[in-house]
Amino acid sequence: MAGSAELAIDKAFTAQIFNNRTDVLGALAQPGAELYGIQHSHGGRIVVFGGGIPVRAEGRTTGAIGVCGGTVAEDIAISEAGSAASLVIFWRARRRRNRVGRSFPTPWLAPPLWARQGDSERARPGADLYSSR
Repeated sequence: MAGSAELAIDKAFTAQIFNNRTDVLGALAQPGAELYGIQHSHGGRIVVFGGGIPVRAEGRTTGAIGVCGGTVAEDIAISEAGSAASLVIFWRARRRRNRVGRSFPTPWLAPPLWARQGDSERARPGADLYSSR
């Protein structure tokens, strides 16, 4: 659903710019609350219900995850799992970098399109960059 994809992007956008979860922001955007009407700012891109979570590493916000397509509770659960998984990937990459003494590319969170379509490893763009030496 195209509408779900756009809404997921806007949830991630909201979580990133406000450095807060969208469900927490939703509580603050209720009538009579401090941020009532905030959802009308930024050209209507602000989402004030669950599914957007900022990703933090080492005390800094490094990105955000937005999920849409299920119930609000399901979207929150999936975005929390994605946030936790991204931290595991971050710390593994950091540990590997510290052990070897140089930086490595950040691993993909989701396999690229060519991998999902079942193409061979040889057909992957840049396959020689990641081959074992």
